[in-house]
Amino acid sequence: MSKIFYKNNELEFDKIKNSTSLGNDNFIASVCKIIADWNSGRKKFKLKTSGSTAKAKIIFFTKEQLIISAKQTIETFKISKSDTLFLCLPVDHSAGFMMVIRALVCKANLLVLKPSKNPLKEISLNQKIDFFAFIPQQFSSLILETPEKIKILNKSRAVIIGGERISKEIIAQAKEIQAPVFHTYGMTETLTHVALKRLNGKNPDKYFHLLKNIKAETDNKNRLILQTPLYPSKKLYTNDIVNLNKDQSFEWLTRADNIINSSGFKINPDELAIKIENQISEIFKNTTYFFFSIPDKIVGEKLMLAIESSNSEKKEMILKLLTKKLKRYEIPKEIIFIDNFVYSSLGKINKIKTIEEAKIK
Repeated sequence: MSKIFYKNNELEFDKIKNSTSLGNDNFIASVCKIIADWNSGRKKFKLKTSGSTAKAKIIFFTKEQLIISAKQTIETFKISKSDTLFLCLPVDHSAGFMMVIRALVCKANLLVLKPSKNPLKEISLNQKIDFFAFIPQQFSSLILETPEKIKILNKSRAVIIGGERISKEIIAQAKEIQAPVFHTYGMTETLTHVALKRLNGKNPDKYFHLLKNIKAETDNKNRLILQTPLYPSKKLYTNDIVNLNKDQSFEWLTRADNIINSSGFKINPDELAIKIENQISEIFKNTTYFFFSIPDKIVGEKLMLAIESSNSEKKEMILKLLTKKLKRYEIPKEIIFIDNFVYSSLGKINKIKTIEEAKIK
C-alpha cells in the first residue's frame, strides 16, 4: 500500500481523511487536504498561476484532467508502484500539486519535504528516491552546497527542472548527474510539462520535444498553439514565441508581452539576458538579473537592466562590457541595482512587483 512520508511520520494514502492527518503544519496540511479531497471523490480542483509576469489567476480542473496529466508523466518516465516521488515544491501551484496527484494515480510513495532552497540538505544518502522535480534555484543550490547528495540523484529515474530560464551554469551542473535531467516546458493551463529537453547524457537536446499525444503549431506571430488531451475539443493558445521545427520540436524564445519596442527596434529581453550571461558572471557570482522597459516619450519604451545586488559601483564596468558585447540599441539606457528581488513561491522573479517596489519611473 502506497504511503506518504513527512519528517518521522508515515501514513497510507487511503487513511488520510482531513488536512490534519499528519499534523497542523501549513505545508503538510495543504498536501493532506489534496489527498483527502481526492479520497472523498471531489470532482474539481483549483490551481493558481504563478503571477510572475501577469496577475495571478485561478484555474479549475476536473479529476479526469488531472489523471490524464499524471498518466502522461508516469508513462514518460516509467514510474511504477514501487517508486518514491519527492515533493519539495508548493502545492498551490501545478508543479507541486501534480507530484501529489502522480503518486495517487500511480499508487507510488510520496516523500514530502517543506520547500526550501536546498531540499536535499537533510536527506540521508541512503534514501531511495526515484523521481525529482526542482526549480532551478533548488537544483543549483543542492549541487553547490551538498555535492555529496548527487549520489541520491544518480539513483533516480529522472530529475526534471522547470519554472524559468535555465542558465549555462545549471546546464553544466546537470552534466554532472548520471540520471537523466530534463528542462521542462509547461504552464498551469497544461498542468505542468508538455515538452522536455534533455540537458545531460551523450546527446543532450537542443530543442524541447513534445510528450506523446501533444501537438503544436504557431500563429502568424510565432506564438505557440497546443493541442492536448486535457482539452480534446479546443486548442490552447499560449503567449510564448517559439521557433517550431518540422518535427514539432521547438526553441522557446520569449513571451509575446515581453517584447520591447524601443526606437522602432524589437528587443527580446530573454535573448539579451542569455547574451550577456558571461559578462555578468565576470563581475558578479550567482547574481540574478533581468531586462525590462519603462514608457518613454522619445523612444517609446526605454530598455532597462535590473541586477539583484547592492554593489552599484560596478555600474561603469558592466556598461563597458555590455558596450563591447551588444548592438547599440541593445545596450540598456539605465542599470539599476536592487538589494532583493521579489520572488514567487516557485522561485520565479516577480518582475512586476520587483519593479513596483523599487519605485522605478
